[in-house]
Amino acid sequence: MLEVAFGANADTDLEILAGGGVIAAYATDGARPAIPFWQLGFPNVTVHFLGSDVKPSSAATPEGAS
Repeated sequence: MLEVAFGANADTDLEILAGGGVIAAYATDGARPAIPFWQLGFPNVTVHFLGSDVKPSSAATPEGAS
């Protein structure tokens, strides 16, 4: 699941995400959102926090793009 409002949508995400699912979050509604630790941990949900302005140096850049 790609998440653009991690804090605001955490409860909804838990309702629809299957056990063992993955949340990739690149934004949230606040700098320090509450994380429902036990609700994410027991079904083995993985959360990846992504920087929206960072890409690996190995990522290809189209010719002519900056």
